[in-house]
Amino acid sequence: MKALLLLSVLISLSSPALARIGETPEQCEARYGKPVKIKAENSVSYQKAGMRVDCEFIDGKCARIYFAKLEKDAQNAALPITSEEAKILMEANSDGTPWTKTGELVEEGFETWKSGELEASHLKNAYSSLSINNLAYRKLQDAKKADEEKGSLKGF
Repeated sequence: MKALLLLSVLISLSSPALARIGETPEQCEARYGKPVKIKAENSVSYQKAGMRVDCEFIDGKCARIYFAKLEKDAQNAALPITSEEAKILMEANSDGTPWTKTGELVEEGFETWKSGELEASHLKNAYSSLSINNLAYRKLQDAKKADEEKGSLKGF
């Protein structure tokens, strides 16, 4: 019953015209409510409809959203985000552009998707979550990784 209620709430929030990636912090707050935690200047955590929603901002626009259910199972692991829930959340962020599966590791419970300049990663294991990011976020992460690798080889 809870899953059906959560799915109904997600469907009601998933209008393609209201993309979440690209929103300002003010728009995210209007959508998700007051932040429950501000992790850094550009990283904010919300709770809505039984979900933890983490938003990371680049140049004042949401570049990455991370979703995880708040409810835990008997082993204290987050309840899984189902494939249907992931699809609803992904569609809500793609402004109507279809998603294409780009990879899957069945045993690990991991899928990757692409929609235009958006990427999504869906973990269906004990660390169940959905992460959606844009190209700006990917480029920033790639640059950080390159800097770290460069720094670790300093002096060679």
